[in-house]
Parts: sequence; structure tokens; C-alpha cells
Amino acid sequence: MIDAAIFLGALAAALNFSVGVFADRYGPDVSGRFLEINPRYDAASLIDWVTHNPTKARGYIFPVLFPFDVMFLICLGGFLGLGSVIAAHTLKWPPYADRLLVLAPMLFMACDFAEDVMLSRFLVSPTLVTEEAVAVAKAATNAKITTCSIAIFQTMVVSALGLFS
Repeated sequence: MIDAAIFLGALAAALNFSVGVFADRYGPDVSGRFLEINPRYDAASLIDWVTHNPTKARGYIFPVLFPFDVMFLICLGGFLGLGSVIAAHTLKWPPYADRLLVLAPMLFMACDFAEDVMLSRFLVSPTLVTEEAVAVAKAATNAKITTCSIAIFQTMVVSALGLFS
């Protein structure tokens, strides 16, 4: 199981670095992942961007969101979940701890995937972009960032406890 965690962690790191090579082809907005990293857009600005940049919008969907971001979320979430579980086993925690320790990584993966689907729909069809839809997408982005931060912190704490026990 530790081999799988190491593989997923290494692949997540590789994907994080390599997506930029492909995203750069579609300009600084896509390269900066302006919809996912620090979302400061509203419905009007997103409609305007998609309408005036259809090639860049399609490039944001493929290959940036699909497959790169989906592969990244699977690898990072898997690494964080497996890493936490493996570390908990060294601490001799109760068996149900496994189920609890995978919650934050799984929630991160679900939020990130939901965000990818919503953003893809916006980028394909700007008529779907409304202030309400943007608010939901931004909520998914914020939930993704929060749950990922919790999962990373959890993995660090459980691993540190394992190192020093």
C-alpha cells in the first residue's frame, strides 16, 4: 500500500508541473487557471471571456480540466487518503479510523470534480452562466480548497505522529 501512496504522490507532483506546458498554449488566463485558483470572475466577465476566446475556452476544458485536473485530483486525493491511512496503521489506531481519515481527501476529490464539470459547462455554453451558477461554482472552488487544505494538514499531522511515535 505504501508503494501505491508514493506512486500517487509522485504522479500528482508530475501532473502539477506538466499541466503548465499544455495550459501555456492557451494564454495567461488558462495558464494561471483563473477559474480554479483564485476565482475573481462574475457572470458577465466569464461570458465575455468565453465569447471572445472560444479556442482558449476549449483548451481550458481539454486538456487542462479533462484529463489533467481529473488525473491530478485522483492522484492527490488518493495520496492524501492512503498516506493518512498508512500512517494511522503505524500508530495502531482503531480500524474505524481508516474510514474517517479518507473523508477529507474524498470530499476534496468530489468538490474538485464538481467544479471541473461546472466550469466545463460554462466554457462550452456561456448561456448557462448566471450569477447564481457562478456562485455555486465558486462555492465548489472554495470547498475544494478548504477540503484539500484539511486533507493535507491531516496527512501531515498523522504522518508526523507516526514518525515521532
